[in-house]
Amino acid sequence: MAHSDIAARLRRAASLHRAGKLAQAERMYRAVLRGAPDEPDALFMLGSLALQTGRARQALPLLERAVRRKPLQPEFQVGLGNVLRLLGRASEADACYRQALALRPDYPEVRLNLGNLLAEAGRPAEALAEYSAALARSPTLRAARMGRAKMLLALGRAAEAHADAEAVLARDPAHAEALHLRARAALARGDEPAAEADLRRALAADPKLAVALNDLGALLERRGAVDQAEALYRRALEAQRAFPDALRNLARRLLAAAQWREAGQLWDRLRLLQPADGPALLNLAYCLQKFGKPKLAAERYRQYLERNPDDPQARNNLASCLLAQGENAAAEAEYRKVLERAPQHPEALHNLGRALLVQQRLADAEAALRSARRLRRRDPQVAASLGDVRRAQGRAERAALWFGRALRLDSGFAKAEDTLVYTSLALGRFETGWRLQRKVRLRDRRWQSQLARFPQPEWRGEALAGKRLLVWSEQGLGDQIMYAGCLPEVLALGGSVVLEAGKRLATLFARGFPGVEVVESAGWNPAPRLLQPDIDWQNGMSALPWFTRGGRDAFPARQGYLRPDPARVARWQAELAALGPGLKVGISWRGGTQWTGSERRSTGLARWRGLLTLDGARFVSLQYGDVAAELAALEREHGLRLPHWPEAGSDMEEHAALIGALDLVISVCNTAIHMAGALGKPVWVLVPARAGWRYLQRGARMPWYPSARLYRQPRPGEWGVVFAEIERALGAGLLR
Repeated sequence: MAHSDIAARLRRAASLHRAGKLAQAERMYRAVLRGAPDEPDALFMLGSLALQTGRARQALPLLERAVRRKPLQPEFQVGLGNVLRLLGRASEADACYRQALALRPDYPEVRLNLGNLLAEAGRPAEALAEYSAALARSPTLRAARMGRAKMLLALGRAAEAHADAEAVLARDPAHAEALHLRARAALARGDEPAAEADLRRALAADPKLAVALNDLGALLERRGAVDQAEALYRRALEAQRAFPDALRNLARRLLAAAQWREAGQLWDRLRLLQPADGPALLNLAYCLQKFGKPKLAAERYRQYLERNPDDPQARNNLASCLLAQGENAAAEAEYRKVLERAPQHPEALHNLGRALLVQQRLADAEAALRSARRLRRRDPQVAASLGDVRRAQGRAERAALWFGRALRLDSGFAKAEDTLVYTSLALGRFETGWRLQRKVRLRDRRWQSQLARFPQPEWRGEALAGKRLLVWSEQGLGDQIMYAGCLPEVLALGGSVVLEAGKRLATLFARGFPGVEVVESAGWNPAPRLLQPDIDWQNGMSALPWFTRGGRDAFPARQGYLRPDPARVARWQAELAALGPGLKVGISWRGGTQWTGSERRSTGLARWRGLLTLDGARFVSLQYGDVAAELAALEREHGLRLPHWPEAGSDMEEHAALIGALDLVISVCNTAIHMAGALGKPVWVLVPARAGWRYLQRGARMPWYPSARLYRQPRPGEWGVVFAEIERALGAGLLR
């Protein structure tokens, strides 16, 4: 292709380019390059068009080839520098700009671009020099003046920045960015009214100016207008999604408002934008921890600690996440690392005590907590934790004193109040326990939501003569059986009772309380009968003792209140008789869940082998759940076969009938105890050293069930003494 043809085609393509007809211009540039692949002007123009249309990676090789063909062309150096800057190759872009200046020292646009590059690199003094040099050559170059104003602000020279913003506004009074810069200058000198006025003018000119939205939000937040500030931060992020300052401000605002989930999402976005931002990673970890994601939180804390290994609070929080996951030994190790660096770190000492308490290392836990208390004598959390240690030691009176101390330090300390309720009940201080429990229920969301299921007002002990009371079911099967024992006393107050009961207990309750209208539960949504206007009051089953059993002497001495189905009992009696002569004894060795102390309450079946070999008794299983492997191991390893009927564990009618056919029940603390006690059947209870409040702190009797006899561990984990006592008692033929 002749040189004249190339020049003519390039002039035509450039004209189309300037007219915004980019696709046509690109086709002509490419046509020139097909005929002359190394034509530098065509390479430069096509590369510039690719950069203009957001295709920086396509632009780069074109502009590199153009520069190789014409290395002394300053515009080519500038174009290549612009692409390199956009691709994050700052040092190479800097070299291109400086080469262009060497070729043309009076090139103000290059000074502007170099200033922008230096500003982005966080070198404000050098950027200021380049912007000033650009303005010396071209005083009307507005972008350079704006850039200089920003650098002056960054260097603390607010008055000079204000002058540059004024110079722009003199030519364009509605220039949104200049108004914003003038507002920043006003903020720097403490003139908030002037700053606010300019920020609002800037947003009137450009409602999507993210920096102005963010700065106005920060100003309003300082004045306490947090809702308005939050709305402005959100608008800033709508206008500019990847805006670190607005992300940080909104995330911090949500963190302060305990909106853990959304705050964590924002900190995560900021972390991805700025991977070196340690506080963003730390705050993300904290939000995950508070939102109940300890495993993810621990991962983030570890990432943060790789860069900041000496941050004791972050390590303390990591340990707390490990503790929440049940990694108690690992948590302890991390707390000890904190204390190696900061021996007087009260929070780490407190948390170490909690970790040791979970591991039942009670003496060590107490030592750590007392060290924490010496540093924070008025910390209610530490006082309550010392109460927990005393509870675990079986010293409920001392525990109650510590919980009372915690409440005197913080009258709204819910955990201490909750624990004091059950400590008081465990000590048999029923009047105090019920009074505290009624207070606790006022702030218990779950309890209040249960009350809200029904239209009737809450019964608070008003006269029931001629009234009808709805009692709704709650808690586990064992507790429902236990609290149902209060129904005869409620009926004695002169009213009538409608009892909501789960399907598994409904028929048992109907048979046991013929004067009570039993309605089978329909789940969370109440059965229609329970919404009828002839019902005057409502309350939950666990509230009944508040009004009927104020003290130990208020518990009735009657032997049982439920009745099993006689036909089923007869069938089980025949089944048991087939086992041979002797006392018929049902046993159960597991109770509870991970959350209700199963490990503390349960025993292995093999521990029962001494009892199971006693003469004169026939033992059967009352255990619920899948126990096939345990039964097989007992027979294989010890030659003992324990009859087991799965239906007697899953079906409450069958469970009650089998217990009704037995002579004695021996069990750990679980539903079998409640069923046997409610049926008036002799029941011997294996009670752990740290017993549930229902079994009281001490004594051999259980006020809820006169037929129950309690055998207590002397210390946590020591079942041997308990089994020895039971074997002696059974061998002596004692059933009471």
